[in-house]
Amino acid sequence: MAKCTQDRVDSVQAAAREDRQSVINLKKQLDLLTTKLTDLEDRGRRNNIRLVGLPEMTEGSDTVGYIKANLPKWIPSLEGCDIDNEYYRYDSQDADKSEEEQRSSVPIRPTVTVQPFWTQIYSGETVTVRCEIQGGEGAQWTYEWRPPNLNTPPTSSEHKITVTESDSGGYSCRGGRTSSWTEWSDTITLTVIAPPKPTVTLQPSWTQIYSGETVTVRCEIQEGEGAQWTYEWRRGQSNISETSSEYTISRATKSHVGGYSCRGRRDSSWTDWSDITTLTVLPPPKPTVTLQPSWTQIYRGETVTVRCEIQGGGRAQWTYEWRRGKVNISETSSEYRINRVTESDGGGYSCRGTRSSSWTDWSDITTLTVLRETALLR
Repeated sequence: MAKCTQDRVDSVQAAAREDRQSVINLKKQLDLLTTKLTDLEDRGRRNNIRLVGLPEMTEGSDTVGYIKANLPKWIPSLEGCDIDNEYYRYDSQDADKSEEEQRSSVPIRPTVTVQPFWTQIYSGETVTVRCEIQGGEGAQWTYEWRPPNLNTPPTSSEHKITVTESDSGGYSCRGGRTSSWTEWSDTITLTVIAPPKPTVTLQPSWTQIYSGETVTVRCEIQEGEGAQWTYEWRRGQSNISETSSEYTISRATKSHVGGYSCRGRRDSSWTDWSDITTLTVLPPPKPTVTLQPSWTQIYRGETVTVRCEIQGGGRAQWTYEWRRGKVNISETSSEYRINRVTESDGGGYSCRGTRSSSWTDWSDITTLTVLRETALLR
């Protein structure tokens, strides 16, 4: 049941990641369409101004500020007017291009993506950092990256990195063709941390497991939720042929005794091995039936409590079965109270217990003898 639930959770989380990426892609397309629509509207206005022949990088790092500051100087009639911050940058060769060619050379803002799209990247894993320019398909782009150590010739639109913690930081890019560059993309932060150390747990978490019972051994990786992990298991120094996060041992025996450890892999690197968790399998205890009060003789009309005691049973939730002679009694708790006993309550009492899927042996028989009150007068 637990494994089925985990599989469903993993499936839902995988679908959520796909939906998240679809939303990101749709937003990119919407931003692109909005930019193109604004461009078309601007070109439909008769009062637009096109600046041609400005030397490259004259504007420095603040293009919008440069344009706003200098337009009133170049065109005094614009003094005091609101200047739209939509602009396009051309080199001196653009003056000889057709309007369609100039429109195709309008700089676009790239987007940096990271695959796989995990919230946390562990050292030793491989990621691909990609610079995507929507609407720039078919062109021969040259890319520039930050941090600069990615700018190894030839500059590429993507880089595969087997990461270490030193690769953590902000990544951004821009693209160039002919003599102009796009703006720098927004910065995407890559966080690389040491792989987590798994933990082995037992379910149920009893300190003692009795032979015949069912136990689930589980490998838990904190903060590793949502990823498709592959697991490796060991009992002692021997590997176990199991690759899921848990496995169930039905009807445990002494052959299952040992120290269990695990590790996980979700890409190309493994976590460390977990600490060892020891599984101990013991023969089930034999219950004992006691009487309270523990008198050797009980007289008719008195009250007596018959109790089933399991030594070493811990805090488990036991269910009990009772017999008087060969006849079962409809009682499932560890004791029951007989008010005003009669001769019919006399007999040999025995019990056994279960706390999961297997039963203990039957206890030895304890005899309850009920005497008539007249026997006390003799």
